[in-house]
Amino acid sequence: TIVALTSILNVINSKFQVAFMAPTEILAKQHYTLAKSLLPDDVKIDILTSKTENKIRNKIISDLFCQIIYVSINCLFIIQIFINPIS
Repeated sequence: TIVALTSILNVINSKFQVAFMAPTEILAKQHYTLAKSLLPDDVKIDILTSKTENKIRNKIISDLFCQIIYVSINCLFIIQIFINPIS
């Protein structure tokens, strides 16, 4: 996970968004908690799982497309969403 978080910082510094995919929801939540504690505060991170409420899910998806969120931690949900480069 530490290696992945280091790579995430490199990708963000290159002006792209990151989708961090975990095989299970439990692991996605663990990665999210660790990423929130280790990545800088100005790096917007969110988590999408099958249990994310529709209203929150729609807000996160909108923020992804508007490039407000830099890191999306997911449990295979992100496959349905296109990740754009950050302007």
